[in-house]
Amino acid sequence: MLESEAEEISVAKGKPIEDFANEVNSTQPYIYEMKKFEGDCVFLKSNKCTIYEVRPLICGFYPFELKFEVDKDTHVFTATSECPMIGQGKQMTKKDFEALYALARERLP
Repeated sequence: MLESEAEEISVAKGKPIEDFANEVNSTQPYIYEMKKFEGDCVFLKSNKCTIYEVRPLICGFYPFELKFEVDKDTHVFTATSECPMIGQGKQMTKKDFEALYALARERLP
């Protein structure tokens, strides 16, 4: 997650960042990764996100990822196969992806 997102969660939950996230160096611009408990995010309780209103951009995108292809100077959406509900929910429309992309452009440096 972005540093600003980690700081926002820290304020909202009244916890230091190191209580819920680990610093990572290989995934710029994301510098934190949410800690997991038994494979789930530490903020997932009874299958519900307890930080939904301040959840990181990457969580809002899940199971999709937005990747920048430098050689083509373009952005590409991909989906992760780890999500058990891929293909089970409502189909994303172009408008849905445009809204996600706008959110990414707003938050990413």
